[in-house]
Amino acid sequence: MVSHFLVGTFDTPLVFTLAFDPAAKTLEVVAKSEATGAHSWLSLSADKTRLYATAWTTPPGLAAYSVERGSGTPTVKLINAVETQARSGYCCNSRVAVYSAGGPTGEVFQLDEATGGFKAEIQKLDFVDRGVQVDSGGVMDFGGLRHGAHSADLSPDGKLLYVADIGRNCVFVYAVALDGTLTLTDKNIAPRTEDGPRHVTPHPDGEYVYSLQEHTSMVDVFRVVDGKTLAWKQGVKIIPSGIFRTYLGPTLEN
Repeated sequence: MVSHFLVGTFDTPLVFTLAFDPAAKTLEVVAKSEATGAHSWLSLSADKTRLYATAWTTPPGLAAYSVERGSGTPTVKLINAVETQARSGYCCNSRVAVYSAGGPTGEVFQLDEATGGFKAEIQKLDFVDRGVQVDSGGVMDFGGLRHGAHSADLSPDGKLLYVADIGRNCVFVYAVALDGTLTLTDKNIAPRTEDGPRHVTPHPDGEYVYSLQEHTSMVDVFRVVDGKTLAWKQGVKIIPSGIFRTYLGPTLEN
């Protein structure tokens, strides 16, 4: 059976549809959909009828698309787009909202039940404790993503949101209300001073979460306590000992 993938890039204003045929052992581009800009991260709705994407545009933002399947090959069609305070590195979605995080700030956008597009911004998030976030301005800084919040992931039951923050060396934990708004319940400082949490992914049962550390290439295991805070349990290095430690760990999934 052929499987399809929707793929964005860091610098191409297109969403690519790839077809993978395990029997033929082939992977090929079978369609290209016009996009609002470069989409570094994509998030499908649970029913796979809507696609939400970070948009590396000027000004930065997010885009919402419908997934079209009339031809048998999935493509996407723009519904609408919104602006974000800073360049978004990551987005995820529930049935009622889309969550964005990038550098010093993040947002919560309410979804339109009829279209699946963005309806309104209902909350701004500020991850900076004092003053202005330090941004090196370097070509690899990506608008502050290497020095601030980098990801946002919902728990399997949708009741918690985890934001990994490289610059603050922590994972923010938020309780999710029925309308999609957030309340901070924990700022969990990483086990090591130089870790730099880049991604967090929950176990399917929701009891544990895994954090990937950009600067130390460690994966740390945390237990969710009382449905609102994290408790560290274990850490393992994902590269052999003796290798230069500043290799970064880009993404973690389970």
